[in-house]
Amino acid sequence: MNEQHQFSKTSTQKLLEENSKSTLEHLTLRIEEIEKQMHQIIQDDAELKELYRLTTSVTGVGKLVATDRFTKFDTAKQLACYCGVIPFENSSGKFKGKARVSNG
Repeated sequence: MNEQHQFSKTSTQKLLEENSKSTLEHLTLRIEEIEKQMHQIIQDDAELKELYRLTTSVTGVGKLVATDRFTKFDTAKQLACYCGVIPFENSSGKFKGKARVSNG
């Protein structure tokens, strides 16, 4: 929205901001509702609750990874890449680049 100021008339910008604000507020409320539902599902399932507790204690592992029982990944390396905990060096022949973290 901040960048839009450069390209829009003030009246158009104000209208866009008002419409966007209500949409964002609605989406924020829906996200909060869904997160409450997820939390309740986790609390009601002892196995999922323990898995969630263990996995979210690892840096880089968030709610979605912790609640899908790792069904998205075929290998531990894929999971680690997704979580962003494996650095990869970017090099070719004599060129040695900076290490980066792959997102899988």
